[in-house]
Amino acid sequence: MGFVGSDWEQQITSKIDYMLEEWALSVPTHLRWDPNTADLTRFVQSSLLSVRYHAIRIDVHNPFMRTTAQGLSDAAQSGRTLSGLTSSLIICTEAAVDCSEVLIAVIERFPRCL
Repeated sequence: MGFVGSDWEQQITSKIDYMLEEWALSVPTHLRWDPNTADLTRFVQSSLLSVRYHAIRIDVHNPFMRTTAQGLSDAAQSGRTLSGLTSSLIICTEAAVDCSEVLIAVIERFPRCL
């Protein structure tokens, strides 16, 4: 499978995003994020996995995030589409919110750890 053309970066990003989603679906039930689990070991393990998963999604999509006019201009010149930028912005925002929710739950459960 080759990645060619002006949107090769978006093709790779989409492939990595798909693989991450497949991985998330394959995580055993006891390691999936559940803020209400009574088992502290599972709580900690699932929170670490969840936070890392969301951080990786941000890392994958971060190169497409540009907040300045120059960044949008650079994106247009390099062949990146605004729809790619928009979807990356949405994915990064959702991942950041999900990550924050996990961290808030950890802080609430272990207020003296941080």
